Amino acid sequence: DSAAALAVVEITKQAAKADGSTVVMSIHQPNREVLTCSDNLILMSRGRVAFAGPTAEALPYFESMGYSVEPGQSASEFMLDLVNADYRDPDEVDQLLDAWDSSPRTEALNAKIDALDADDFVKTTAVTRSSATWVTDFTTNLLRGMRETLRHPAIIWARFVLYVALAIIIGTVWLRLDRVSDQVYEFMTSSAYALCFFAFMTVAAIPAYLEEKHITVREYANGAYSASSFVTSHFLVTPLFLLIISFSASSIVYWLANFRPEAGAYLFYIFVIFQALVAAESVVYLLSLIFDYYIIAVGAGAMLYAFGMAVMGGMIR
Repeated sequence: DSAAALAVVEITKQAAKADGSTVVMSIHQPNREVLTCSDNLILMSRGRVAFAGPTAEALPYFESMGYSVEPGQSASEFMLDLVNADYRDPDEVDQLLDAWDSSPRTEALNAKIDALDADDFVKTTAVTRSSATWVTDFTTNLLRGMRETLRHPAIIWARFVLYVALAIIIGTVWLRLDRVSDQVYEFMTSSAYALCFFAFMTVAAIPAYLEEKHITVREYANGAYSASSFVTSHFLVTPLFLLIISFSASSIVYWLANFRPEAGAYLFYIFVIFQALVAAESVVYLLSLIFDYYIIAVGAGAMLYAFGMAVMGGMIR
């Protein structure tokens, strides 16, 4: 709505002034308050410029051509109506566009552009990185990563439920195995099954990572933080939640299947599952980075995991 648009524009302007940066914003239906927040305005129609200059000079420019604002009509609506060729006489709109092309303002603007040196463009287009320290970037990304992980159902909560449900299924299929030599293969099969499908289920996080990728690329391109601070912070956030999943799911399988009741064996079982999930999650990150489409990323992940299950030998007697 208009109130939200105004709030976004005001915050963006404050940030731009604080960083000394320039913001180019495309907006189709600004209200008066939003329009006055801008320093300069480019009004376009049908791919051509109808006005370019300080925002405060736009309305006087059109008034000097014989147009006037109707009572109760905002300046932004008035100017948009003037150049709207869909609901206005196209010939009249073309006259406005031609008038701008031949106006002294255009000649002065073109002369100013021609006078610019090529080095000026390089300076104005260079990306300025965040002035914050690496530690600040790291801490901010760490806290935001934890918050987003807790908020996003596909990253932790839905996966936690799925892993627990699968662990109960595996545990009840291999329920209370006898710890004798004849049952060694059954213990190996249950472990291999849990290892493979716990890793396979990491593909459920691909949609969340694809969404995060587009945000991260845009923020990094704008100089919000360094790549090293982002990668390092996520290297700490993701394994933390994978450890919670590993502990919960592995414990269910371990005790339902009646593995050896020793602390060392129990912790080693959790460690193996945890390492498998970390490796699988890394593959999911890589696939999300390579592919932009969910179906392709999931298909590639399924193929890789199927290949791994086929050659690991855990399900072959």
